[in-house]
Amino acid sequence: MLHFAPYSAFSIIALVICFALVCIFEFVNGFHDTANAVATVIYTRSLRARSESF
Repeated sequence: MLHFAPYSAFSIIALVICFALVCIFEFVNGFHDTANAVATVIYTRSLRARSESF
């Protein structure tokens, strides 16, 4: 088990790294969600491909 002080340099660096990884994951995941939403709209033909890509 890791034990370290809440305001130590290691804990601040670990928090920043975790936050950066979460932001990167959410950014990449957003592209995947957008692609799925566009594919669903085109497949169901609820919008034309040209109008929905803008």
